[in-house]
Amino acid sequence: MATKGYWKSGAVDSPPDTSTLTSKGYPTSGDPKTGTPATKPGAAWYYLQDQLRNTVIEAAGQTLAEPPSATQFLEALRTMKWLADNTIPGGKIANASITGAKLTAKTVAGGNLADLSVSTAKLAAGSVTNDKIAQGAVDGTRLATQSVAFSHLLPAIIATEGQVTEGTAKNVLMTPFLTKLMVQAFNPPAVPPGTLIHYAGRTVPSGWLICNGANVSRTDYAALFAAIGTIYGAGDGSTTFGLPNLDVRFLEGTTSASSVGTYYSAGLPNITGSFTSHGNTGAMQTTGAFTNGGTGVHSNSGGASDGRHVYMDANRCSYVYGGTRTVQPAALLTLVLIKT
Repeated sequence: MATKGYWKSGAVDSPPDTSTLTSKGYPTSGDPKTGTPATKPGAAWYYLQDQLRNTVIEAAGQTLAEPPSATQFLEALRTMKWLADNTIPGGKIANASITGAKLTAKTVAGGNLADLSVSTAKLAAGSVTNDKIAQGAVDGTRLATQSVAFSHLLPAIIATEGQVTEGTAKNVLMTPFLTKLMVQAFNPPAVPPGTLIHYAGRTVPSGWLICNGANVSRTDYAALFAAIGTIYGAGDGSTTFGLPNLDVRFLEGTTSASSVGTYYSAGLPNITGSFTSHGNTGAMQTTGAFTNGGTGVHSNSGGASDGRHVYMDANRCSYVYGGTRTVQPAALLTLVLIKT
């Protein structure tokens, strides 16, 4: 915007047309001998010089002195207020004008960078590394959310899985996934994989599987596979493994680790016995479930050949007899779950 200046006399209300300054070259005093006229600066030239002075003073945040001051222009140059912190937006800084090679440690403090002056579009992938960021030079409050994309960070400043589980690195970044691995590495789960529980609901909660003998992925359930291996089945031998099958089975404790995973079929102890009578004497020998009730009725008046020998074997009635298990007690059916 044009600014009116001060002149000794003859000032007007409209600015001169600076487009009339078309004679390009150097000024001259003229030469009467050759007929060369002297250079005439004219009102347009003086106006241009006055505007150059006034605009610098105003850009420095000063008010033009009235009447004009011979030193005000110099004072404006010295203050350079238009270059103060945060007054030059990022859009006025050319891309790549500030590069990693031009930034030495701590030469650019975070307070001298306006918020959003460095955008993701102006950061080439990998251009910001650990050694290029001085400690404390750029703090969190001066970086707008998402102003630096994760993909723009060099892999060297992201923690590796080994650094996380070993707890050795002090100057790398942690992602949510790596944080989860760290917690698991230093704080084992309260319920270890392979734990069995009776669950009274009908919907299996997250982190558990039904003990139904199914084959599941060794990769998806790596922690469970590490705990029980192929005790309950090798699956396909390479990518899957078997779960315990507790359908219509009770859990029974053991103090022998080598016995874990052993299945027992249902059964009851067999019931056996015998009794033998000899002739009409009434004498009777019994074993097992039979007892001698004393003399009884003789079948006839014959001799010893009239005796009989009778045996008892409950297994002849049902296969459940003859095993080593006990009778079925009263029970409540629940889901038996295993921790993955």
